[in-house]
Amino acid sequence: MKFVSILVALGLLAGVATAVQPTAVDVTFVDAEKFTDAGDAYGWPARSSEHNLEQLRDYIVARVTPLLAEGQRLTIEITDLDLAGEFEPWHGPGYRDVRMVKSLYPPRINLSFRLYDATDRVVAEGSRRLRDLGFMFAATPTAGNDSLRYEKNLLDSWVRREFRPRRSVG
Repeated sequence: MKFVSILVALGLLAGVATAVQPTAVDVTFVDAEKFTDAGDAYGWPARSSEHNLEQLRDYIVARVTPLLAEGQRLTIEITDLDLAGEFEPWHGPGYRDVRMVKSLYPPRINLSFRLYDATDRVVAEGSRRLRDLGFMFAATPTAGNDSLRYEKNLLDSWVRREFRPRRSVG
């Protein structure tokens, strides 16, 4: 019983420490209601997209945070999202909310970002239009039953290109 109390106390302290630390990566979705396709249902009701956007935000933060140097901060604004696949309601009522993933429906993500150093100076920025026309043939490290595996793979590719450690010349 005492052991459980200690674990609970440590868990509460860890939660407090985590809540106090500022996040080095800030991801926002600009006009998400106007995104091309972010939902899990035909017609994209707002409630079906919230979970997907939250999952993508958490994924980006988890992937990028370890790559930032001490004191660096990154802001990312996602301005459009089109999930891999498409709804094809003409197959009949039973397929109205079934996403058909085919190579002609690749994932697309438009974003802009700013990377700040420890003195809050912008050291990198830009806008990117992420596309992967060969998404169905790429190895997906997040494979399995993850419905956002193609989008996460697209983000992984961008993160590797954009934030890989730079080699110093000399």
